[in-house]
Parts: sequence; C-alpha cells; structure tokens
Amino acid sequence: MRKILSCSAVLLAASGISSGCSSEESGTPSAQVPATSEVSSSTDPPLGGYPIPESLDLSPFSSMPCDLVPQEILGELGYDSEGTAKLEESDTVAAWTGPACFWQAREGEEGLLTVTILSGNAERGFGGLAGLRSLYEQGEFAYWEDATVLDYPAAYVSQWDRRADGECGISVGVSEEMAFSVVASFYKENPDRACSVVSEVAEDVVGNLRGEA
Repeated sequence: MRKILSCSAVLLAASGISSGCSSEESGTPSAQVPATSEVSSSTDPPLGGYPIPESLDLSPFSSMPCDLVPQEILGELGYDSEGTAKLEESDTVAAWTGPACFWQAREGEEGLLTVTILSGNAERGFGGLAGLRSLYEQGEFAYWEDATVLDYPAAYVSQWDRRADGECGISVGVSEEMAFSVVASFYKENPDRACSVVSEVAEDVVGNLRGEA
C-alpha cells in the first residue's frame, strides 16, 4: 500500500469529481492491466517534447463547459444531452480543477462522462501536457500512455489505474499552458469501452475548438 498526496494533480476521478487536494490509501497501481487498441503503449515522452500544431482557446467555454461536447455525439454514446456544469465561482471542486461538466448515461445504458478544463493546473504552473507529464514523473499518476488527438498531443493518464474496472482518462494539450481532460467511468459490463469513449469525445472537443463541430 502507498499513500498518494494529490495536491497538485487535478485529473478527475471516477465519480466525476476531482480528487482535489487529498490523501488516499491506495494499492500499488497495476502496470499489467492491458490497454485498449486506441491506447499507445509508450510511456516515454516524444522527442522534442509536446509540440502544439495551433493553440486552441478554451476560455470561451469557462462559463459553459457543457458546450465543449456537441450534443449529437452524446446521444450516439448513450448519454443524456443535457450535462451538469461545475463552475469555479460556485463549486469548490471546480475552483481547484477548473470548470467541468458531467453527463449521466441514459436509462438502460452505462457510464458517466466528465470533461474538465484544466485551468487549475495552469494557475499552479503545471499547465499543458508537459506540466501533466512532470506530475507523472513526480509519481502523481499511476500510468501515462502517450497518444495524439487530431494531431494534438495527448496522454491516457489517471491517478489510479482502474481501466480493468471500466474507467479511463485522457488529457489533451491545446496550448503550451492549457489542457482539458475527459474521463469515462462505470463501464462495468464493457471495461474496454471507457477508453474508446474518451478518445472519441476528445476528438469531438478538439474539433469543436477548431470550429469544425
């Protein structure tokens, strides 16, 4: 058993609520849990760091984080189209992590989806994907697997490795100092589906930020 002190790591946990600044007794994360086909097996940072093809602006969505995900994709994935926003001025967790939105699965479907603008990391000097990588190297995260989302640098990453239980998280760098995260959880009947969902949603968020939605 090890104790994780997560005052700087703000990726969302399975419940759709950030771990914030907390300590938790946790078992040693399993490095043997197989990733899905969409997840890169590489844990080495790419040569040249994490270049951004063109900076994207998340600030217009700070007051409306639910608008980051187009409604049609939510329906296709089995979620209610109306999400629940968590804003910095009215929610203590969002004040730490940044604005977020979560969506419940429709009746008969499984899953919980959360998208977070990781402005809290930027304010604490860990902005962008490079900042998250530095937290991983400090032992804040259980796993890190580099990926790309529409040419933007990304990583499958979380404080706890619960992929075998149907939880998966991805973070995408959209500028040198800013990133967003997508977490899907409670895919108990089809655990591999969680990583597929976060990959698809992350692509739609990037497309939305580029004005393609």
